[in-house]
Amino acid sequence: MGSMAKEKMKKKTLILLVSLLAIATFFVGCGEQNPKETDKGNVGEYYIEIGESKVSFDNEDNDILVVSYTFTNNSSHSQNFYFSTSRKYFQDGVQLDPVIPGRITEEYKNNSKEIQPGATIVVEDAVILRNTDSPVDIELTPLAGQGKG
Repeated sequence: MGSMAKEKMKKKTLILLVSLLAIATFFVGCGEQNPKETDKGNVGEYYIEIGESKVSFDNEDNDILVVSYTFTNNSSHSQNFYFSTSRKYFQDGVQLDPVIPGRITEEYKNNSKEIQPGATIVVEDAVILRNTDSPVDIELTPLAGQGKG
């Protein structure tokens, strides 16, 4: 119980520019200030690499943030990214709402595709932005009971 609660990743991203620091907590640098030290790690029984983020739009022309992840299933059962991880996005200290992008990519469709143990897939997730100036904090944790027989 305690080990799952302790295993989480956090990331702070500026819109369009992602530069990461630290092992389990991710923060943004701007441009070339700080090279990426790490943008990957274990989240429960899964290995996740946080990729690029970009500003896009939804069907109502709201600004949204689309974040790319590489998801590896290291559990002993078939799993998918969407139902195996909890993703929380915060901007100015307020949680952002999930959204379906105006343009659906193959990676966004991959969000709910099951993959077998040891397999890897690239997925995308999206949230509505409050503004395009403030950074966004991303917290990833495993959902309770995922990857267990």
